[in-house]
Amino acid sequence: MRPTGRTLAIAAVIGFVPGGATGQAPASPRRVRATFQSPPKAYRPMVRWFWPGGDVGDNELRREIRVLDEAHFGGAEIQPFRFGLDPAPPTRRSIE
Repeated sequence: MRPTGRTLAIAAVIGFVPGGATGQAPASPRRVRATFQSPPKAYRPMVRWFWPGGDVGDNELRREIRVLDEAHFGGAEIQPFRFGLDPAPPTRRSIE
């Protein structure tokens, strides 16, 4: 019998299920499904977060991290940069 794509996907996920590849009894299909639908943070996707000019205040930083967490991301790599930006802060006249 040749394994199907679904069988291979489930087999791949078992390695991420606690106890799935440690010599313990295999995880049940129900537990594999539950873990796949709501994985631990260590297995969730991360984002690369660019900060042009590092222009972010403490309250906004906390809010944005909370938004990422509520969207079920596992973390963020922060990339602050100033290259290519005007070193002088904008004036009201330049904005208008």
